[in-house]
Amino acid sequence: MAGYAPKKFRGASGEDPELWLQEFRQWCESAGLDPAANARTRVRIHGVFETLLEDDAKDWYETHIKGKNWECVNLLDNLGVANLGAVNGMNNGAIAGVAANQFRGGAGALHGQAAAVNTITGANFIPDHTVWDEDWSIAEGHPTDLAVNNPNANNGVQL
Repeated sequence: MAGYAPKKFRGASGEDPELWLQEFRQWCESAGLDPAANARTRVRIHGVFETLLEDDAKDWYETHIKGKNWECVNLLDNLGVANLGAVNGMNNGAIAGVAANQFRGGAGALHGQAAAVNTITGANFIPDHTVWDEDWSIAEGHPTDLAVNNPNANNGVQL
């Protein structure tokens, strides 16, 4: 374990959230908490993360992040798989086989390359769960209060 306690984050003026996250990540590494190890470790990291938030930062997190569903604006709901984890697991052939009208924006551009670039998989659209380095920009993913819309619902709306 780390020989020091992780710092709290309050979201006060002058506090740098990116620096705090970097220091929190370093603390997790020194404490032997590797998010790639397993889901249990990721849950533990998340629990520690939540306990370190105070004041405005905690209010913001509980209002805008915690308990929210995830909306992916650039992916529509006829991808032929049951959930975002299954989208992540799609191979190149499965991605190329999905109709082009199921993708928008950056996801549409990437899908258009899938037939020619055989390394494009579902992980290019829905990132692996790493805690630290998830890039949701292709899918334009963000927290939402909207109800879950599964990738195989075929309602003609975004996930």
